[in-house]
Amino acid sequence: METSPDRARLIDMLSKLVAANTENPPGREIEAAQYLAHELASLGLDVNFQDIAEGRPNVVARFDNGPGPVFAFNSHMDVVPAGAGWTSDPFKLRSQGGRLFARGACDAKGPIAGMVEAIRMLCTARDRWSGTLLAVFVVDEEVASRGARAFVAERPKIDLCIVGDAGDIESGIELVRKHDPDLVICDLTMPGCTGGIAVKKLCRECPTTRVLVLTAHDSLECIRESFTAGAIGYVRKDALRADLLTAVRRAATGAQAICRGVGDIVIRNWLREPGPPQPAVDARLDPEDRRIIRLIALGVPTWRIAADLGRGVKVVEKYRANLMRRLDLDSAAAVARFAVRCNLLSSEEVDQLVSAD
Repeated sequence: METSPDRARLIDMLSKLVAANTENPPGREIEAAQYLAHELASLGLDVNFQDIAEGRPNVVARFDNGPGPVFAFNSHMDVVPAGAGWTSDPFKLRSQGGRLFARGACDAKGPIAGMVEAIRMLCTARDRWSGTLLAVFVVDEEVASRGARAFVAERPKIDLCIVGDAGDIESGIELVRKHDPDLVICDLTMPGCTGGIAVKKLCRECPTTRVLVLTAHDSLECIRESFTAGAIGYVRKDALRADLLTAVRRAATGAQAICRGVGDIVIRNWLREPGPPQPAVDARLDPEDRRIIRLIALGVPTWRIAADLGRGVKVVEKYRANLMRRLDLDSAAAVARFAVRCNLLSSEEVDQLVSAD
């Protein structure tokens, strides 16, 4: 599977999309729709037009690739009128200062080009995933959203949907205000804004939208800063696809979400974080106490502890309960933390404990 998009192909596609004048009003998306239909069909998608008005069809394309979730890419083909004040042709893509300019280059033909490129990459690696891809590019978003309303009225089955992306935090906030998504996936490194500042801005300006951080940064400071700023979840970019999918679903419903790698970092820090002062271990625990504490911390079941000690299960259960009560430990997690603080576990055993499924 290609690991990065083809920049030249993206720019060429965007150039052709902005050249199609889809100003709304009056609204005439047919040229852009026909171009997108051709591109998607060439990738093997089953393409259909959903006619909304004369010369104004939604493009709905589908790629079935076995059982699994239905994942949709959605954006709109129309743009607001170009208006006056342009110093160049608004329907001809122009590069200046490392940026691309034209009517719709950002809202929303740039996102459409990115989505088609993502679909291309997925279709060329169909052996690495299973499910259904949808591409839904609608008309009339700028005036009455008739295209989106008509598509939703058919009650399509969709598990997850991407509605667009942004290259910087200010554009992102503008798009979130406009589309009011359930969830925003946000990196910590964005042009003009880095770290928890981006998360804080999104949460402050768009309080009804949940923010899931997807980033290469995995330091405890970045994790803590993101959650303090208002993030609902935190996932590393190298997370397993299943972990990312689970995190997205949890975050979209309002539940906090992290991937396993982030969970490891948080738990390891929590285990080693200083707690209330503990008396010297030897003053409170005899060798058998220490042995049982170690086994409980490592998740060894009571019957196995009993077998190792040559005792009955009931005897060990009572011993364990009395020991935890004496040490004021109310859970296996508390026992694990106590064992780490009292140096009853080696660093290898702590890593084993943190990494256990």
